[in-house]
Amino acid sequence: MVDVRLAQVVAGVFQLDSREISPELGIGAIEGWDSLGHLNLVLRLEDAFGIRFTTEEIPQLTSVEQIQKSLVEKGAI
Repeated sequence: MVDVRLAQVVAGVFQLDSREISPELGIGAIEGWDSLGHLNLVLRLEDAFGIRFTTEEIPQLTSVEQIQKSLVEKGAI
């Protein structure tokens, strides 16, 4: 199950219904989740959760599942 706030952020960035967001979704599976979309998503996540991703972490955030794992590790959710 995807955290509600995470689903809302992803949905907001990519103009989707938050109920459509599943752990499997990622780069290539969502229209607009390209390099620019990825940067926008990362920035919105950082603002929404009050955290910062390192330059090493950002390329690894390739799916909703990976993002959620990272947010859990950071204690954000």
